[in-house]
Amino acid sequence: MSNVYTLKDIKDRGHRLGSTYEQELKKKIRSVIKFNFEINDFSRKLSHFERQCELEAKYTTKIQSLKSEIKTLKRKETLAQKASSADKIQILSLETKVCELEESLRFELEHAKKNRNLKEYTIECMEKGIESSNNIFKQEIDILSSR
Repeated sequence: MSNVYTLKDIKDRGHRLGSTYEQELKKKIRSVIKFNFEINDFSRKLSHFERQCELEAKYTTKIQSLKSEIKTLKRKETLAQKASSADKIQILSLETKVCELEESLRFELEHAKKNRNLKEYTIECMEKGIESSNNIFKQEIDILSSR
């Protein structure tokens, strides 16, 4: 059994192994290093992919939220436009009523002025009539008193 060597024997003789075994071992080490590199590469890619998925989920949620907010704002805008339209109609209606009332008040004011002028004229006439009557009465009294 002279072909069996222990680690101690190898250590003492140097680190030289058999050429075929050494090449196989180097080949396997290269293969393991390459495999380790691929695993690390896949790990980085997986990590990147997971971050991308998280961001995509986050932004998808944000987009859905914004779309919902847009729909709500559009509904509010529509309601505001309808309310504004109704308010405009009501304002026009009230403006029409105000114009009608102003016209009615103008007519009544003119009528009142005419009545006042007529009454002033009547009073003036009555005053003149009273004055005339007083003058006539004075003349008659003067005539009666002079007799």
